Amino acid sequence: METADRAIAVGNFDGVHRGHRVLLDELKRLADERGLRPAVVTFTSHPLALIAPERAPKPLQTAAQRRNVLQQMGFEVIELTFDEGLRRLPARDFLLMLHDRYRAALLLLGHDNRFGYRDPKQPPLQTDALTEYRALCREAGCDIEIVAAPQLPGISSSAIRKALARGDAEAAAVMLGHPYCIEAEVIGGKRLGRTIGFPTANLLTRGLPVMQPAPGVYIGKAKGLPAMINIGRRPTVDAPDAPLSVEVHIDGFSGNLYGELLKVCFYARLRSEQRFASVEELQRQLSDDLKALRSFDFNK
Repeated sequence: METADRAIAVGNFDGVHRGHRVLLDELKRLADERGLRPAVVTFTSHPLALIAPERAPKPLQTAAQRRNVLQQMGFEVIELTFDEGLRRLPARDFLLMLHDRYRAALLLLGHDNRFGYRDPKQPPLQTDALTEYRALCREAGCDIEIVAAPQLPGISSSAIRKALARGDAEAAAVMLGHPYCIEAEVIGGKRLGRTIGFPTANLLTRGLPVMQPAPGVYIGKAKGLPAMINIGRRPTVDAPDAPLSVEVHIDGFSGNLYGELLKVCFYARLRSEQRFASVEELQRQLSDDLKALRSFDFNK
């Protein structure tokens, strides 16, 4: 068997937010201290997608986006498919797999990390889970370190999702450490925006694999430029039951984006979507929105 040479952290790491980064910084520090290679073991999909699909959250990023972020931070990324076999793997066997297959010499856990299948018919643990993990890790042949408490309480992937669900892009950005972004293909639209002086890129968001913020008008960026983003049903010009759409007006941009994959980042929610009495009234509101966009401090 090859020598165990990795320091490993296990988790979903959805969004790779500031709370995750505290643990990842500690992983890198311990790996450097012990001459190990820092690695992250994560899953191709959220475990709830198998266990309780109706409760599985929409992710903040795709597996490929998360992998790219972690690799840029200097971590090896090991992605496991959370299938029925992995779901039913007891904690001891999971730790043995990390040691034997993925050469874990050190396992770093957050204070609330829990893993391993436990049959409901088994008697309850005589010790807490973390004490059990320490004993099992020694048995498997690896060391274990535990980050005792969250350094940034209140920051979690679920808290970020809740912020986005209520349209609080600024709170989401604080927890992530950067604005929340989505990527989608630009498709053709009705070109109404162009006729009133506000051309928009219309995004194909049906089947979007990540979470979409709540409907409303947002201040953001696209192609590195300030942008107004509307998520809604365009009640002034469309029927009330029109599908939800995402339109992006990029200030100062006049090129053709059709067919491109456009990355759009949300900095702040400006207002809720409204139904105006006329297109002219909508145009006046968009002019006010543009003034707000141009006065927004993107560096705060």
